[in-house]
Amino acid sequence: MNVIAKKTEGLGLLYSFTALLGLVLVGIGVFYETTSTSLLTALLGVAVAAISCYHVGKFCRTPAGIISIDGRGILHLPNDITLDPADLTDVSYKRARGKGFQYRWGEIVLSTHLDSYKFNFVDDCEGTAKELTRLMYERKNRKE
Repeated sequence: MNVIAKKTEGLGLLYSFTALLGLVLVGIGVFYETTSTSLLTALLGVAVAAISCYHVGKFCRTPAGIISIDGRGILHLPNDITLDPADLTDVSYKRARGKGFQYRWGEIVLSTHLDSYKFNFVDDCEGTAKELTRLMYERKNRKE
């Protein structure tokens, strides 16, 4: 099987680092002197750690090869979902961005007549969406 969409690599480390930073803030807030500032530091640390742990969990549940294609041209998605590219109605992507800067990774949404499939943390989501769109039209033209 050929992997079309793979998970980005460094993002897990970034989320893990921010979770650790949140735990450090909690430690500073708890073990420092008891002032309102230390309480706010601990609450900020809890919020940062909780949000980061949520994203770490979501990142770890995403498989390394998100979308792959077999020799017959059938797409294989997570959770044992198979999909014929001719059944696709739309392939859209949204690149991740922050502070006015767009990253190479992002999310891809595959739409069919029956359902939509959304995948996060896709490395080179623009190139992957173009490849899936090419496969979709190539397969539809072959069926006609």
